[in-house]
Amino acid sequence: MTRLELDRISHRLGTTQVLREVSLAVEHGEFVTVVGPSGCGKSTLLRVAAGLIEPDAGALRLDGVEVNGWEPRRRDVAMVFQNYALYPHLSVERNLAFPLENARLSREAIRERVRASAELLGLGPLLARKPAELSGGQMQRVALGRAIVRDPRYFLFDEPLSNLDPRLRAELRVEIAALQRRLGIPTLYVTHDQAEALSLGSRVCVMWEGALEQVGSPREVWERPTSTRVATLLGSPAMNLLRLRIEAGRAVLGDLRLEVPPTARGNQIVLGIRPHELELGGELQLQVEWIEEQGDRQVLEGSVGQQRLRVVGALGNGLKPGSSIGIRLGSARRHWFEAGSGKRIHAP
Repeated sequence: MTRLELDRISHRLGTTQVLREVSLAVEHGEFVTVVGPSGCGKSTLLRVAAGLIEPDAGALRLDGVEVNGWEPRRRDVAMVFQNYALYPHLSVERNLAFPLENARLSREAIRERVRASAELLGLGPLLARKPAELSGGQMQRVALGRAIVRDPRYFLFDEPLSNLDPRLRAELRVEIAALQRRLGIPTLYVTHDQAEALSLGSRVCVMWEGALEQVGSPREVWERPTSTRVATLLGSPAMNLLRLRIEAGRAVLGDLRLEVPPTARGNQIVLGIRPHELELGGELQLQVEWIEEQGDRQVLEGSVGQQRLRVVGALGNGLKPGSSIGIRLGSARRHWFEAGSGKRIHAP
């Protein structure tokens, strides 16, 4: 029953503050994903957890014991990287066995662990092959197997699927989630892919500029983003953010007067609406400037007055750039944010 805790972790690279008092606990059996834009510090956080980087401040604990300064081997951590990092001259079987040989396990124990790991990942027919004879998906399975075979206290994943094509990424997401549930080992998984973060994580951590912007269940961060940063990071196309003026307690959008939360302050407010929740045919006129075909749907991009707007619509509407179409808010969920700070406005 392992619990991994990061307590107010801070780290600086030169003059850049990469991590800012990050506090996070990963409980036994929990799968926590970390998502954020490039350069936000997510990979550095993972390397701190692994013991590859010593933080400038803060503590990392395993089951309440501080492990700052411990080498990765002593922490008993298994890490899977974007780069498969397989030994090209060794067979799949020897790649799986290598960490166990270093740990000086008996031949019988090594054989049994390699067999169990290979069976779990469907690697049995590939044991005699070299990495050069494997596909990208097969190589990543071997990298996963090399981590699993060690029976570590916790797993760390650093964008392990980013080199694979979309179909393989989707397949391996399912496999990784099933494996983690079966093994019950606490897992911290870093990704830039929002779909991975939302589909894999029992909790999702959104990082921005070295700090945790929001931590919650996938449903929480999707339905109640705490800031415009989170709102625009999760969703494809990204959430529309409309900066509106407030007049007599109402937000003005074209000819619409929208009721705002009673806690709203100032004379401006930001309205967030996801593109797929808007409806075609309504009182707002969208001047279409760009149409993106996405198979079974179109993404219309244009302007309503001075506001930029994206709408997801069905095919076959005959629209072209330069045309105009009515837009309706309908039952779209409305997210309200402060115009200055970008923080979510919560109704009392």
